[in-house]
Amino acid sequence: MNDQSTPIPLSISGAVKASDLLGRAFADDPLMSFWLSDPSQRHKYVPQMMRFVVRYCLLHGLVETTPEINGVACWLPPGEAEYHYGSLLRTGLLPIPFRSGLRNYARMYANDAFMHSIRQRACPGPHWYLWVLGVAPGFQGQGIGSRLLSYGLERVDAQHLPCYLDVNNPRNIPLYQKFGFEVVEEGQLPGYSLRSWGMRRSTQ
Repeated sequence: MNDQSTPIPLSISGAVKASDLLGRAFADDPLMSFWLSDPSQRHKYVPQMMRFVVRYCLLHGLVETTPEINGVACWLPPGEAEYHYGSLLRTGLLPIPFRSGLRNYARMYANDAFMHSIRQRACPGPHWYLWVLGVAPGFQGQGIGSRLLSYGLERVDAQHLPCYLDVNNPRNIPLYQKFGFEVVEEGQLPGYSLRSWGMRRSTQ
Protein backbone atom coordinates (compact mmCIF):
# COMPACT_ATOMS: atom_id res chain seq x y z
CA MET A 1 0.00 0.00 0.00
CA ASN A 2 1.20 3.48 -0.74
CA ASP A 3 0.73 6.51 1.45
CA GLN A 4 -2.44 7.51 -0.40
CA SER A 5 -4.22 4.25 0.37
CA THR A 6 -2.92 3.38 3.85
CA PRO A 7 -5.66 3.91 6.47
CA ILE A 8 -5.07 6.64 9.04
CA PRO A 9 -6.67 7.51 12.39
CA LEU A 10 -9.67 9.79 12.06
CA SER A 11 -9.08 13.21 13.59
CA ILE A 12 -11.73 14.87 15.72
CA SER A 13 -12.06 17.55 13.05
CA GLY A 14 -13.03 14.86 10.54
CA ALA A 15 -15.79 13.35 12.69
CA VAL A 16 -18.66 15.19 11.04
CA LYS A 17 -17.51 14.31 7.52
CA ALA A 18 -17.01 10.67 8.51
CA SER A 19 -20.46 10.54 10.13
CA ASP A 20 -22.15 12.01 7.08
CA LEU A 21 -20.32 9.48 4.90
CA LEU A 22 -21.60 6.60 7.03
CA GLY A 23 -25.06 8.13 7.03
CA ARG A 24 -25.13 8.00 3.23
CA ALA A 25 -23.59 4.53 3.11
CA PHE A 26 -26.18 3.06 5.49
CA ALA A 27 -29.24 5.10 4.51
CA ASP A 28 -30.92 2.06 2.96
CA ASP A 29 -29.36 -0.65 5.12
CA PRO A 30 -31.90 -3.22 6.40
CA LEU A 31 -31.25 -2.23 10.02
CA MET A 32 -31.78 1.46 9.33
CA SER A 33 -34.90 0.69 7.28
CA PHE A 34 -36.14 -1.37 10.21
CA TRP A 35 -35.56 1.61 12.50
CA LEU A 36 -37.13 4.18 10.17
CA SER A 37 -39.32 3.05 7.28
CA ASP A 38 -39.63 6.57 5.86
CA PRO A 39 -36.62 7.30 3.57
CA SER A 40 -36.78 11.02 4.36
CA GLN A 41 -36.47 10.25 8.06
CA ARG A 42 -33.54 7.92 7.44
CA HIS A 43 -31.64 10.52 5.45
CA LYS A 44 -32.17 12.92 8.34
CA TYR A 45 -31.49 10.74 11.36
CA VAL A 46 -29.08 8.01 10.22
CA PRO A 47 -26.19 10.53 9.97
CA GLN A 48 -27.03 11.62 13.53
CA MET A 49 -26.87 8.01 14.70
CA MET A 50 -23.55 7.56 12.93
CA ARG A 51 -22.23 10.74 14.53
CA PHE A 52 -22.90 9.10 17.89
CA VAL A 53 -21.10 5.89 16.81
CA VAL A 54 -18.06 7.81 15.54
CA ARG A 55 -17.80 9.97 18.64
CA TYR A 56 -18.22 6.97 20.92
CA CYS A 57 -15.47 5.05 19.17
CA LEU A 58 -13.19 8.08 19.22
CA LEU A 59 -13.62 8.07 23.01
CA HIS A 60 -13.38 4.36 23.69
CA GLY A 61 -11.83 2.76 20.63
CA LEU A 62 -10.41 3.54 17.22
CA VAL A 63 -11.81 5.14 14.11
CA GLU A 64 -9.79 4.69 10.94
CA THR A 65 -10.33 6.23 7.55
CA THR A 66 -8.58 7.02 4.28
CA PRO A 67 -6.70 10.27 3.63
CA GLU A 68 -9.69 11.48 1.57
CA ILE A 69 -12.24 10.22 4.17
CA ASN A 70 -14.14 8.07 1.69
CA GLY A 71 -14.29 5.02 3.95
CA VAL A 72 -14.58 4.61 7.73
CA ALA A 73 -14.06 1.73 10.18
CA CYS A 74 -15.15 2.06 13.82
CA TRP A 75 -13.55 -0.39 16.26
CA LEU A 76 -13.96 -1.12 19.96
CA PRO A 77 -11.07 -2.94 21.68
CA PRO A 78 -11.26 -5.66 24.31
CA GLY A 79 -13.08 -4.51 27.41
CA GLU A 80 -14.78 -1.59 25.66
CA ALA A 81 -17.56 -3.34 23.77
CA GLU A 82 -19.97 -2.89 26.70
CA TYR A 83 -21.62 0.52 26.70
CA HIS A 84 -20.41 3.27 29.03
CA TYR A 85 -23.71 4.98 29.78
CA GLY A 86 -22.14 8.31 30.61
CA SER A 87 -20.48 8.28 27.21
CA LEU A 88 -23.78 7.50 25.52
CA LEU A 89 -25.03 10.83 26.77
CA ARG A 90 -21.81 12.74 26.06
CA THR A 91 -21.63 11.53 22.49
CA GLY A 92 -25.13 12.61 21.52
CA LEU A 93 -27.36 9.54 21.73
CA LEU A 94 -29.98 10.96 24.08
CA PRO A 95 -31.78 13.33 21.65
CA ILE A 96 -32.03 10.78 18.83
CA PRO A 97 -34.87 8.61 20.25
CA PHE A 98 -37.00 11.68 20.95
CA ARG A 99 -36.38 13.25 17.56
CA SER A 100 -36.86 10.07 15.55
CA GLY A 101 -39.77 8.73 17.62
CA LEU A 102 -39.67 6.65 20.78
CA ARG A 103 -41.64 3.80 19.22
CA ASN A 104 -39.21 3.66 16.33
CA TYR A 105 -36.22 3.67 18.63
CA ALA A 106 -37.72 0.95 20.85
CA ARG A 107 -37.36 -1.44 17.90
CA MET A 108 -33.75 -0.39 17.44
CA TYR A 109 -33.05 -0.90 21.14
CA ALA A 110 -34.67 -4.35 21.08
CA ASN A 111 -32.45 -5.40 18.19
CA ASP A 112 -29.36 -4.04 19.92
CA ALA A 113 -30.12 -6.16 22.99
CA PHE A 114 -30.80 -9.18 20.78
CA MET A 115 -27.49 -8.83 18.93
CA HIS A 116 -25.65 -8.20 22.18
CA SER A 117 -26.82 -11.59 23.44
CA ILE A 118 -25.50 -13.24 20.27
CA ARG A 119 -22.11 -11.55 20.68
CA GLN A 120 -21.87 -12.63 24.31
CA ARG A 121 -22.37 -16.24 23.27
CA ALA A 122 -19.96 -16.00 20.34
CA CYS A 123 -17.19 -14.08 22.12
CA PRO A 124 -17.41 -14.49 25.90
CA GLY A 125 -13.74 -13.53 26.33
CA PRO A 126 -11.59 -10.59 25.20
CA HIS A 127 -12.16 -9.63 21.58
CA TRP A 128 -12.20 -6.74 19.13
CA TYR A 129 -15.59 -5.53 17.91
CA LEU A 130 -15.95 -4.00 14.47
CA TRP A 131 -18.99 -1.82 15.06
CA VAL A 132 -19.26 -0.13 11.67
CA LEU A 133 -17.46 -0.35 8.34
CA GLY A 134 -18.72 1.81 5.49
CA VAL A 135 -17.61 3.31 2.20
CA ALA A 136 -19.05 6.43 0.61
CA PRO A 137 -21.49 5.84 -2.26
CA GLY A 138 -19.57 6.43 -5.47
CA PHE A 139 -16.41 4.88 -4.02
CA GLN A 140 -17.79 1.42 -3.30
CA GLY A 141 -16.33 -1.53 -5.15
CA GLN A 142 -12.84 0.01 -5.29
CA GLY A 143 -11.31 -2.02 -2.45
CA ILE A 144 -11.51 0.74 0.15
CA GLY A 145 -13.52 -1.33 2.63
CA SER A 146 -11.17 -4.27 2.17
CA ARG A 147 -8.13 -2.09 2.88
CA LEU A 148 -9.68 -0.68 6.03
CA LEU A 149 -10.67 -4.15 7.20
CA SER A 150 -7.30 -5.71 6.41
CA TYR A 151 -5.47 -2.89 8.19
CA GLY A 152 -7.54 -3.28 11.34
CA LEU A 153 -7.21 -7.05 11.35
CA GLU A 154 -3.42 -6.74 11.33
CA ARG A 155 -3.72 -5.10 14.74
CA VAL A 156 -6.16 -7.76 15.95
CA ASP A 157 -3.85 -10.56 14.80
CA ALA A 158 -0.84 -8.94 16.48
CA GLN A 159 -2.73 -9.32 19.77
CA HIS A 160 -3.83 -12.88 18.94
CA LEU A 161 -7.45 -12.11 19.68
CA PRO A 162 -10.74 -12.98 17.99
CA CYS A 163 -12.84 -10.35 16.25
CA TYR A 164 -16.61 -10.02 16.05
CA LEU A 165 -19.08 -8.08 13.92
CA ASP A 166 -22.83 -7.95 13.23
CA VAL A 167 -24.39 -8.09 9.78
CA ASN A 168 -27.96 -7.20 8.82
CA ASN A 169 -27.40 -7.16 5.07
CA PRO A 170 -26.68 -10.67 3.76
CA ARG A 171 -24.88 -9.21 0.74
CA ASN A 172 -22.02 -8.21 3.05
CA ILE A 173 -21.43 -11.71 4.41
CA PRO A 174 -19.16 -12.93 1.55
CA LEU A 175 -16.81 -9.95 2.01
CA TYR A 176 -16.21 -10.80 5.64
CA GLN A 177 -15.89 -14.49 4.90
CA LYS A 178 -12.97 -13.68 2.58
CA PHE A 179 -11.20 -12.27 5.64
CA GLY A 180 -11.76 -15.34 7.78
CA PHE A 181 -15.04 -14.46 9.51
CA GLU A 182 -17.57 -17.22 9.97
CA VAL A 183 -21.28 -16.95 10.69
CA VAL A 184 -21.63 -18.27 14.22
CA GLU A 185 -25.31 -17.53 14.68
CA GLU A 186 -28.19 -16.40 12.50
CA GLY A 187 -31.24 -15.00 14.19
CA GLN A 188 -34.47 -13.12 13.71
CA LEU A 189 -35.53 -10.50 16.19
CA PRO A 190 -38.59 -11.98 17.96
CA GLY A 191 -41.78 -10.44 16.67
CA TYR A 192 -40.14 -8.80 13.65
CA SER A 193 -38.83 -9.73 10.23
CA LEU A 194 -35.33 -8.30 10.67
CA ARG A 195 -32.64 -10.96 10.31
CA SER A 196 -29.15 -10.67 11.75
CA TRP A 197 -25.94 -12.62 11.45
CA GLY A 198 -23.23 -12.73 14.09
CA MET A 199 -19.78 -13.28 12.58
CA ARG A 200 -16.61 -14.24 14.42
CA ARG A 201 -13.04 -14.40 13.23
CA SER A 202 -11.03 -16.75 15.39
CA THR A 203 -7.59 -16.04 16.81
CA GLN A 204 -4.94 -16.03 14.09
